[in-house]
Amino acid sequence: LGANDATREGAPQHVPCEEYAANLAKIEACVRRRCPAARVVLITPPAIAGDRLAQHCAQTGRGDGDGRNEARLAPYVRAVEDLAARTDTILVDLHGAMVQVPDWETRLLTDGLHLSAEGNSLLHRELAARLADARPPMGPWALPWHLPRHNDAHAVLTPGAGA
Repeated sequence: LGANDATREGAPQHVPCEEYAANLAKIEACVRRRCPAARVVLITPPAIAGDRLAQHCAQTGRGDGDGRNEARLAPYVRAVEDLAARTDTILVDLHGAMVQVPDWETRLLTDGLHLSAEGNSLLHRELAARLADARPPMGPWALPWHLPRHNDAHAVLTPGAGA
């Protein structure tokens, strides 16, 4: 969340940063309320290669990228960081990790906005590292189930079972 919202004012997908931050806080609070045993993980928006995105959009007849760029994205990244700090939520700084990679604009993004296979691999590594660092550790083996398991036919087929 965030990279699509960080457009110039008046663009169809534009969400002002203050509204974005408020919406993200509502989502985080809702998850905590509905799944009290869950640990919430927030991920900063991915970096944006604005010039590359604008070029891609122009070549494909999709406008100019609506002004998405790193400068416009920066407050959205800070909003995620701030919420994570206020709520003691696990933070995956995808944005920070991306901009440390040489040639990130072409290696980690397919079109200046969306993650490439290498970008998705970076996200996976960063997420796995934060989960392993969490106290208590949060690897897939340690996470509690909040819903019936996919292979529990009785819980899936019987209303109210597994709740």
